[in-house]
Order: sequence, then structure tokens, then C-alpha cells
Amino acid sequence: MKAETLAPARASCDESIRAWTAWEDEILLAYRGGDLELPHPPNFIKEMLVNEHRAMMEDMHEEHFNVTLTTVLPATMQLAAKAPHAELFKELVLANTDKRTGHSMLRALQRDVKRLSFDGFHTLQFVFYSESAATRWLLKALRFQKAVIVFQDTTRGVEEEGTGQYSAAQLDLNILTGCTGEKR
Repeated sequence: MKAETLAPARASCDESIRAWTAWEDEILLAYRGGDLELPHPPNFIKEMLVNEHRAMMEDMHEEHFNVTLTTVLPATMQLAAKAPHAELFKELVLANTDKRTGHSMLRALQRDVKRLSFDGFHTLQFVFYSESAATRWLLKALRFQKAVIVFQDTTRGVEEEGTGQYSAAQLDLNILTGCTGEKR
């Protein structure tokens, strides 16, 4: 099933889109139900949906299937406010590898991470392609420059809003930003 979703497909315009097959419908139901984890929506939708509908599928994937884990950096850490993804990964590689060790671990991280960003203050955000990929890295520690960072889930669910209850990771993040007076 996964091979069909990742196979190359030709993008179609309004007049050349084709109908769904029963097998593609089954694959799409499994994908939307969360039973089939993919790094992006199935490629075959390029042949069946117009641009606007494909964009909506991409947005749905970004909102509901990608998972963000946060790491808190010490206040002494010096990074450019708009540090690019490649520069951040370079720092991870330099701190966690030597000639013999660490390379396979960082290749696995690079394979699992869709996007890595620095908020300009004290957090790195790792956006993972799927929940299972994020779960593999949750509470794992890596070095970043001369500090140790830990992957934490700081997202608040809809059911948590307004309750006043926070996880330890959410409290760490709130204390960090509250004490420094930084606006997010």
C-alpha cells in the first residue's frame, strides 16, 4: 500500500484529471484514518485532484499528521535569530558525531524530521513527518553546541485549553519565556 502512495505521479490540470480507483479510495481512507503513515499525502492525488484540492490535502497533512517536538536551549546559547535549517543541523552533527559514532543516529533524525527551526529566543522546534517518528525521539537527549537538549512535547490539546493544567515540558517553556519577558 505504501509503495503505491509514494510512486511518482504526473500532476494533472483541470481538464485531464482522472477518476479514483477502488484501491486508491481504500488507500486514501487508510491514510486519512491514520492507519497508513506517510511523509506527505499520496502522490496519486496529483492525477485526480485540482490544484486547490491538492493544497487542501497538504494543509490537512501539515495540521493533523505532522508532530512538533520542542527543545529548550540555555540562555547562554548564541544563535542567529533566523538561523537556516541546514545551519542548525550542522550544529547537531558537529556536537553529536566523531569519526566513528553518531552518524547513523543523525541520519535517522534527518530522515524523520521534516523541518527544524529556531524561534529566535530559546527553543528549537523539530517538525516530524508522523506521530510514530516523533514518538521515537520523545524525551531523547542530544548535544547542541555545548549544551544538552531534550525532545519534549509542548503542544496543548484542545481539551487542555483553559484548564490551567500544564505538563512539565509546557511549564519549562512557560517559565523560560515568562522569566525572560520575551514575546512569542
